[in-house]
Amino acid sequence: MTRLRPSLILIAILLYFSSELIAQTEQPSRVIVLCDVSNSITTVKDGNADRIGKMKQLCKAIIRHYPAGSEISFYIISSNAVEAPFLLFNVPTVPLNGKGRIHRIFKYQDSAIIAGINKATQRPGNQTCILTSVENAYETFAAGDENKPGMKNELIIFSDMFEQCRVSPIGNIVMNNKGEFLTTAQKKAIDHYEPKSRWKKNHVYIQIFDTTPRMEPALKNNVEVVWHTLFSKLWSEQAKKDQLYFLPNLQFSPRQEYR
Repeated sequence: MTRLRPSLILIAILLYFSSELIAQTEQPSRVIVLCDVSNSITTVKDGNADRIGKMKQLCKAIIRHYPAGSEISFYIISSNAVEAPFLLFNVPTVPLNGKGRIHRIFKYQDSAIIAGINKATQRPGNQTCILTSVENAYETFAAGDENKPGMKNELIIFSDMFEQCRVSPIGNIVMNNKGEFLTTAQKKAIDHYEPKSRWKKNHVYIQIFDTTPRMEPALKNNVEVVWHTLFSKLWSEQAKKDQLYFLPNLQFSPRQEYR
């Protein structure tokens, strides 16, 4: 694994004090949202910032951000390699004089988002297997590209990216915030990670909402180095070009036709 360059660290500092407005697109997107509800997210607060509450608000904003024809799937990060989405939403076309109807549809999905995340926070024994969930997403993208080509693939992750999984695709990967961050064997497993070759054609755009922006800088750097390595192996152009950012503030603005 390589160290992040000082320029990336400077960018991370600048992003911490800014809010990233995610650009809209006219191309229908296949969006997969991964929600981390581990103890580090649900039991710790940064000042008055409720991390789970922020996640819910952003998830509700996401369904209003993408154009008609987009497919948005919400998953809980877990150790289950075949985890089903807790919500699958196909963005409808707004009919003429039909904004009242579309608003009711969004309100219904809002309730489903809140219910799905609330239920997940009560699920016992859930490991933080982020790579497992990422692989699940990539497999879904690959199947989607085969069955319905021409859509933009986007992966949105709400997490501190602190992998603590004893059954990950590359074995026992438990990041440690006290003492040695990773063992030699764990670092070797990451360096030798080989994803499925069929995922090479996915062309996934990745957005990571860092739910723990106040993480100690050295620890945060270690976490980011690991994920730059893994996403580079997953053929991410963002990671290869040092453009994979862990953003503490995201904004998904609603489309004009949904307002």
